[in-house]
Amino acid sequence: AGVNDGIKERRQELIQRMNREAESRKGIATKRQLQNHKHKQFVVADKIVKDGKASYEWMFQDQVKKDKLLDFENMSDAPKDDPMDLAMFRKTLVEHNIDPNIFGVGKAKGIEQLAKEVETGASRLMLDAQQHKKLVRVVDIVVLKLRPADGSCLLVEFKEKFPDERERETMRLPGTKKEPHENARQTSERILKEMMNMDPSMVTFDFSSVERQEEETDSISFPGVTTVYRKELVECKVTTPDKATLQQVGLPGLSQWHATDAQGNTKFFMWLTDTEAEAKKVKLKVHGSHISTLVRAPIGLDEEALREYLKTNGIDINQFGQNGTKSLKEFSSELIKGETRLLQVDGEILVITEVVMLILTNSANKETLIQVGQVWPDGKTSTQARIPGAKRRPDENQFLCARRILKRQLEIDENAVRISQDVGYLEEDRSSKSYPGLKTVYRKRVIKGEVIPGA
Repeated sequence: AGVNDGIKERRQELIQRMNREAESRKGIATKRQLQNHKHKQFVVADKIVKDGKASYEWMFQDQVKKDKLLDFENMSDAPKDDPMDLAMFRKTLVEHNIDPNIFGVGKAKGIEQLAKEVETGASRLMLDAQQHKKLVRVVDIVVLKLRPADGSCLLVEFKEKFPDERERETMRLPGTKKEPHENARQTSERILKEMMNMDPSMVTFDFSSVERQEEETDSISFPGVTTVYRKELVECKVTTPDKATLQQVGLPGLSQWHATDAQGNTKFFMWLTDTEAEAKKVKLKVHGSHISTLVRAPIGLDEEALREYLKTNGIDINQFGQNGTKSLKEFSSELIKGETRLLQVDGEILVITEVVMLILTNSANKETLIQVGQVWPDGKTSTQARIPGAKRRPDENQFLCARRILKRQLEIDENAVRISQDVGYLEEDRSSKSYPGLKTVYRKRVIKGEVIPGA
């Protein structure tokens, strides 16, 4: 048990990645696997029920309303803050040989700031399967390989000037952090608009051949924690025919130019051939294996720690594993996989189960995606219609969970969908025989996504 719980799932995740990479090398177009937003009906392997299958259908919105599939009673706006359990967070770090006591000393940030990063989706903690118990901080970044229409060279940011007139040489491709609600398309458009004062309509993107690379560095902010910058390199071309607009970005003469953002930072750009850029140490290519070995980290309490926690808080542990209740081993496994979590409020221990529901619509067809059926491992079927959803882990931002539903569960390209930042929220107390002596709280976060026309 302990941090080794869920190892089968993590191993399976890596095997699936290796298989996709092998198919890609054979020339099999893996992108077609993420095209279910184009299929009226589709069936995928159930990512929740092993050896099961789930069937989905794009249903006309009139029918969805008639069947009351979107009727959520007493739904309110989701709370802005969703603080993590710091004690549990600290325990996760310690179990992975990270000493949180050296956080907040000198230039280092405190454990609260790392927890806040994870909560807001600015970073996430993942396990590097290549090494034993190696927990890493992952930051997602989108980088543009922006070229003229003829593809002859690419744009490089070579200098940055701050509002106080300080300057620094940068020599890098333009890029920025990916916000948790964004896909690579949205981040790419934001880079153009906010950093380069360019209208995204000037540019044509190729999201079918996004390169991915991971760079490791030791974190100054969080000592003992390796930071992995997970980059998506997006190929794109300036295809506008408007001469005045082209001149603003140094085309067609390939001259240097600059742009100032809303904060007063000025970035300076030049057009270089790939060879020239590499000579200036600009990172253009993915080196080594393309297969990421980063997987979701185990969290929660192992069986012995759970036993002690419950006893300390006056819960009769002898009731577990009796008369249809979960055993402590089963309960611990749920906690470690992130399917449930424990939270202490005013001296009362709550078992929290949180689900993210994704309302995915296609406004062009006036359709909403509905799960219409399920095939269980024994061959039995059920036909209850419902909105796609998944349990959200305690260390997972709500939008990252929605994106996980898209890509992993529905097998839909996240670049084909815009996710709304408006989130609905429902909470209800339930009495559950599964956890004797503990109050169960069931939370739902309802997130909307819309298929991008033409994607």
